[in-house]
Amino acid sequence: MIKRLEDRDELPPERAADLAVAISTGRFDRLTGRALTAWDDLDRVEESIDDFLTEDKRALRVTGLSVGHKPIE
Repeated sequence: MIKRLEDRDELPPERAADLAVAISTGRFDRLTGRALTAWDDLDRVEESIDDFLTEDKRALRVTGLSVGHKPIE
């Protein structure tokens, strides 16, 4: 993100709005738990959903928990 700002790789605010609308309409429900950005070409992402799932791309993971970890009460 810092590099994008340094490179002045800025997006118009409507790109973030377009992404929010696309997500909220269910267009990318199959990608739940995966990262999408306003920089993404949404049509291209949609065409590649099967690849995202098969190749486990952009999966968000929780790290730092060990086996036997007790939940916070």
